[in-house]
Amino acid sequence: MVPVRVDARLERLLQLLEEPPTPTGADRPQVSVSSIELTGTTDDEAATIDATFVVQVSETKQAVLFPLGLAEASIIEFSYRGPSSPVYDSKDPVLGRRWWLKGDGTYEFHFKLRVPVRRTSPWRRLRLSLPTAPISSLQLEIPEAAPVLKASEDVALETKTISVGRTQVRASGLGNLLDLQWQPTASPGDQQAKLDVNTTLLVRSSGNGFLIEGKQYVKALQGAFREFTVRLPHNSQFQQVEGDDIRERRVDPRDPQRVGAFTFQVRVAGDDGFGVLGGNLQQAGVLCGGACGCLRKRANA
Repeated sequence: MVPVRVDARLERLLQLLEEPPTPTGADRPQVSVSSIELTGTTDDEAATIDATFVVQVSETKQAVLFPLGLAEASIIEFSYRGPSSPVYDSKDPVLGRRWWLKGDGTYEFHFKLRVPVRRTSPWRRLRLSLPTAPISSLQLEIPEAAPVLKASEDVALETKTISVGRTQVRASGLGNLLDLQWQPTASPGDQQAKLDVNTTLLVRSSGNGFLIEGKQYVKALQGAFREFTVRLPHNSQFQQVEGDDIRERRVDPRDPQRVGAFTFQVRVAGDDGFGVLGGNLQQAGVLCGGACGCLRKRANA
């Protein structure tokens, strides 16, 4: 509803309907983010990101609590510029990290972040919650040549090769969640095998101790391989190896309990995968013998 004078002309009424008055007082947000800039690099484990938030505070005499997201990140370094000192409050499970701000003006938050990379073979995924801002951008170096990318529909993506095996990804319009996925691809003419390994650990109680069971799934992203080597923790060993395509099994004489090498009848390519299962019994903080392991061919999911 737009308030007008009783004696207002029709032309003025139509103008007010087309151009509503600017919100004032309680209608105007006390705190807003005007821009977000993210730059960094990543590997298969985590991304290191420098983040800059420009925050506007207006028409408030009281301290206000404002969420900046970043729930998934660990803060390594923090600095700011502004009319007063922001005070950290807490980490909300939904809104992320919250800060108290008092004093009108422009605040610049600078963070160095460590954000874990999720792995679901063959994809890598980077997620980071953000406050809503009209301008937001990301510039990220990925250690892959010409990766396949996925992001939200509203995000604009660009890529640029910056060196051999490294790609710079630029994204804008991130919204309130950075959600970037990439998949490594084979380099043209490169026949060297490149493997992807996913490891899952399962801990079970066993008497006075507990059993640690590890499962590995190995897949060739490019090329093929004929031999595969597994390293187990100290005092662990393989007791059983199975699989029709396994030609021989060897151990390293320098460390027979830790290293097992397996040679296959055929070259393992991208459409095939092999699962490795092993376990350790840990009691009173000491790894005991009696671990078991098997290797068997498994179809891709």
